[in-house]
Amino acid sequence: MLEKSLRSTEQTFGPDHPNTTNKYSNLAVVLQDLGDFTGARELLEKALRSDEQNFGPNHPTTAIRYSILGLILQDLGDYVGARVLLEKAMRSTEQSFGSDHPITAKRYSNLAAVLKDLGDYTGARMLLEKTLRSDEQNFGLNHPHTVRGYSNLAIVLQDLGDYTGARVLLEKALQSDEQNFGPDHPTTAVSYSNLALVLQDLGDYARARELLEKALRSDEQNFSPDHPTTARSYSNLALMLHAIGDNAGALELAQKSLSIFKKALPENHPYISQVQGIYDSIKAGL
Repeated sequence: MLEKSLRSTEQTFGPDHPNTTNKYSNLAVVLQDLGDFTGARELLEKALRSDEQNFGPNHPTTAIRYSILGLILQDLGDYVGARVLLEKAMRSTEQSFGSDHPITAKRYSNLAAVLKDLGDYTGARMLLEKTLRSDEQNFGLNHPHTVRGYSNLAIVLQDLGDYTGARVLLEKALQSDEQNFGPDHPTTAVSYSNLALVLQDLGDYARARELLEKALRSDEQNFSPDHPTTARSYSNLALMLHAIGDNAGALELAQKSLSIFKKALPENHPYISQVQGIYDSIKAGL
């Protein structure tokens, strides 16, 4: 439907019109959800060039495009490029809406995720704490936006070695997601997975495995067995099985994950090297 809409709008208004730009962006977001990150990037780059010409670099519309393209670059493993765009989006949004606005909080969160990928956990934590304060004030403690803030901050606390603090936040997030979305929703599956990884760090392998299996069943149903999101769940569960000595089961899942990532992502993507390392480690233990 979006491809038909885009063709019509290009013919009617031309490739650089704001209406056409919105169609590029909308289609790009769907391609991103389908795992076609390269196709999404091409459309967003066209949209961004048009927005910069039509509105200037500091306009809220351009900031949206910086943000979306930054997230796609993150999916493609270009964390430095993503950081540049997300910093632009954050500065523009702070100027337009102020530091406590929900849109600004979202920009803080997006940039924090890339800083985490780059290993700047302290910087990520600072931004996520600002995000969480804003979300609690604007939405309340049980709103999905706030819950996402708990989860994102918990993951950074995990990276910083504060597993107990991370567990407290992730249990709050999971309880809220189950109430807001139900046990089979993709958002809830993310919470299952995040909490499981912290429980694994704390040595609670039985509950961690239970949660990772729930996350995997949800991802297979919601995204299909060949989607990159499902591949991530295969990888997480493979590490869990490896930790408890089920190397045969772990190797099968790691191989599935690696195959999916190789099809969906560029060959130099960090996920591929990460899962390849997991696969090689498990294979060596057989």
